Amino acid sequence: MQVDQAFSDLVGRIYDCSLDKDLWPAVLGEICGVLNGKLADISVSDPFGSSYEVYASHGWEPELLARVIRHAPINPALPHGLVHPVGEPWCGSREMGVERFQRSLYWRTCMAGEGTLDIVAVSITRKTNRIGFWEVTGSEERGVFSDEDLDFARAITPHIRRAVEISGLIRHQAGAERTLNEMLERLSAAALIVAPDGTIRFRNAAAEAELRDGSFVREVGGRLVGARAEVAHLLAGLGNHPLRQDGCDLVVTNGAGRRLHITWACLDRVAEAADAPFLVLLRSPEPDLRTPLGLAVDRFGLTRAETETLAQMLEGRSLDEAGAVLGVARSTVKSHLDGIFAKSGTRRQAELVARVMGLVTTLT
Repeated sequence: MQVDQAFSDLVGRIYDCSLDKDLWPAVLGEICGVLNGKLADISVSDPFGSSYEVYASHGWEPELLARVIRHAPINPALPHGLVHPVGEPWCGSREMGVERFQRSLYWRTCMAGEGTLDIVAVSITRKTNRIGFWEVTGSEERGVFSDEDLDFARAITPHIRRAVEISGLIRHQAGAERTLNEMLERLSAAALIVAPDGTIRFRNAAAEAELRDGSFVREVGGRLVGARAEVAHLLAGLGNHPLRQDGCDLVVTNGAGRRLHITWACLDRVAEAADAPFLVLLRSPEPDLRTPLGLAVDRFGLTRAETETLAQMLEGRSLDEAGAVLGVARSTVKSHLDGIFAKSGTRRQAELVARVMGLVTTLT
């Protein structure tokens, strides 16, 4: 897609949400408008829906949203978050097919009659038991999402991810602290507020320790500088406006083999302010996702349909129950299960589940 002024302005408003979560519904409404969607939200769930939290939403009626949350355990799309690449749009009409999804128990229970059709969802965080994502649901009138729609989703996601990451860290660690500095002091991650010329305006205790260590960043003449070439290159971008730049974060390793994820984002509400400060975060990268289902997909080379079937087996569902959840016939589930048996060297469902659960200890 072509990056224009309207896109840049939208990105600016996304970063405004970094420090004011109340802005998210309006921004989600703008994103929904670009995609000609009906509903939008930012949510966190475990892959099987036993926990499902909506942090911000647009267009959702409270009763419908409550129904979706309540029936998340039977949403056949959620396990896809385990294996679909983070940051890459997942489109329901392309990954599952509209007709098949509408046959699923989840759709018939929650979405039938609501005038919705397709969905585009993008994972922005993924840990061992929780997946954060943003999504837009389209109406029947708009039809399925296009390649251009997915290009837009792909382009906007890094900015949503950074804004959510910053606001999520602050909200989780700071509670009801009254000032930004007090919030940042509570972070376990190193956090600095830096002027465009590199002048350090604030550093928390973890950042002070990183500056003393000096293997990633250093303080020289009151300014933040990179101790390694890639970090120096990243920080050099502070002189330009971040919303016009790519590559605002990286994972870097020092000479001792220690890794840090370094990211920055503009804190000023006025996107074009020349002296807008930046929040710079240095933290340990998230561990690789090591769940039984994810490991089984890699170890046994499962197809998408086999992955969905295995997810239902791990939930203890029968073939009939799995078929109802997935919107397919019992014989289809049985065929996919036979394929999993062949690839995993197992013969019964109980043996398969034990084999898959055992992967966590054998491979991690």
